[in-house]
Amino acid sequence: MLTSGTERAATAAPTVTIGPDPERWLVLPPLGRPADAWVDASLALLQHHDGFEAGAYRGMLEHALALRSADDAWTLQWWPATTVANVVVHVVARELAEGEAAPSIVGSVPFLGEPAIDLVDHVDLGRGIEVRGAIASDVAGVARLGLVAHAFCDGRRWIGVVAEPTLPALATQLLHDLRLLARSLRIDGAEWRGARLEALPEAARVERIAAQEQWHAEAGA
Repeated sequence: MLTSGTERAATAAPTVTIGPDPERWLVLPPLGRPADAWVDASLALLQHHDGFEAGAYRGMLEHALALRSADDAWTLQWWPATTVANVVVHVVARELAEGEAAPSIVGSVPFLGEPAIDLVDHVDLGRGIEVRGAIASDVAGVARLGLVAHAFCDGRRWIGVVAEPTLPALATQLLHDLRLLARSLRIDGAEWRGARLEALPEAARVERIAAQEQWHAEAGA
């Protein structure tokens, strides 16, 4: 077991509640909080991994801590199995100022070519998007990295679940667990209007793609 079950974070935006799978996720302490005890406890939880070496694993945990952002409601580290493979994921909840546009994942990430964008339906947050694409890699011998993310917006608030770029095969492996993490999101203590797809900057593109797919299906019928 890597973490306790449901976790809460009080932010300037609504209180975000998540329920990460305790077998696959570590929840990092917030930026600015002491982390030594967290590193020690995490090492104890990960020592059953094949080829565990305390120094190397400490380095990976410290690398994850360095990726925390002040914008994060939660920062998590995904450990899918008893191997060194891991990915840092950011859960961001932002209150939008009057007239402020929601952040654009597609607009802010230098994707190679067109990323895939799909509609996702969340039982509490409503309709949002899932983005999957590749970016250029600065890792020797690796041509490109994969990035996956989810975003929801009700016109006043924006919530994103964004993974750090990683090896494409690992990004594909992460996809299922990232979807489950996104589905576990809840908002407490604030009215959520229900996600409005048109409030997301990617809305026009995903609607166009959906319409084209529908047209092709009808044409082939």
